[in-house]
Amino acid sequence: MSRSTFNMVYRSMSEDIAEHYKQGDRYLSVRIAAEKFGVSLQTAQSAVSALREEGILETRKKSGVFVRNKPGSIDPSGKKIILLSGINDPRFITAFQDSIREVVEPLGMEVIYVNDTCRERNTIQYGEYLISLYAENNASGIIALAYRDAELAFYHAMNSGCLIVSDVSFPNLPMLPSIQTDNHKHSREAAQRFARLGKKNVVIVGYWKKGNVRHRTFEEEFRTLVSDAEIKYVFLGEETAPADLYIFIKNFNLQKCVFSIDYAANHTVASHFITYNLSPRNNFLVYDSERDFFLHPGLEPVETAAPGLNVLGRKLSEKLLARIVTGTWPDPLQELL
Repeated sequence: MSRSTFNMVYRSMSEDIAEHYKQGDRYLSVRIAAEKFGVSLQTAQSAVSALREEGILETRKKSGVFVRNKPGSIDPSGKKIILLSGINDPRFITAFQDSIREVVEPLGMEVIYVNDTCRERNTIQYGEYLISLYAENNASGIIALAYRDAELAFYHAMNSGCLIVSDVSFPNLPMLPSIQTDNHKHSREAAQRFARLGKKNVVIVGYWKKGNVRHRTFEEEFRTLVSDAEIKYVFLGEETAPADLYIFIKNFNLQKCVFSIDYAANHTVASHFITYNLSPRNNFLVYDSERDFFLHPGLEPVETAAPGLNVLGRKLSEKLLARIVTGTWPDPLQELL
């Protein structure tokens, strides 16, 4: 049974119940459902089981399958969402937790943060861990943050009925519901902003290795707009990074600027400006932050190129909530902000 076939029959059953049945009605037997939707008995049974777990259907011994709740009428109160992060920066986690709680807690739902310390994530064993975590917490969904190598594990967990939504889209896992910022769009906009301000000398700073999509897109756009552009990438994972950043910021001038391309790099760059008593004003731009501006003690608010973590967290929780309440994922399945 493929995941796409299961998704198709699950969605078709949900729509069928919503349009043609009311609460308490007898629903199709598994055999008749398989014939109606053109799938195997196993796939039809899996869809009925998933709808039963969601509270839409119920099986009565010796009586058959009945509609317990119409899709769209499920009460989310008492349900639990697991927040799982691939990184452990407390500011990053707090920003997401706050925005997710703003959406779900007024509905009586609970957010459970799990500190994930596993290093080998792209394995069946990690998928089994997710399934166990889901079951042990009686969860209704998982919001997975900052995972980039977990396709196999997510696929295995999703095939077992776990609802997962991610802030990263996996090219090899198109059935994973996700919302992420548009790296190309916002990196180009950042380059355009600095070009309009007459900047020529840019250092791009990040914890991702050189050549990542944000670095590459920014540099291509900036060199197109500024003929005599000077661009350096500082990978903060290298031993020479502190010295490179020191040299650039120590000799700062109006034509120089810094673009921080990942959340973790923001505070590293900001601390250098504070150390050398510099006010960056229009010379410092970050890709994203907790809110609409990046805030650091001693610095004026720094503009962001992409929506803040608060926006992303809210939209991720709204997508998962829609699936829990209605039984179907809202379109599009994968989104760019």
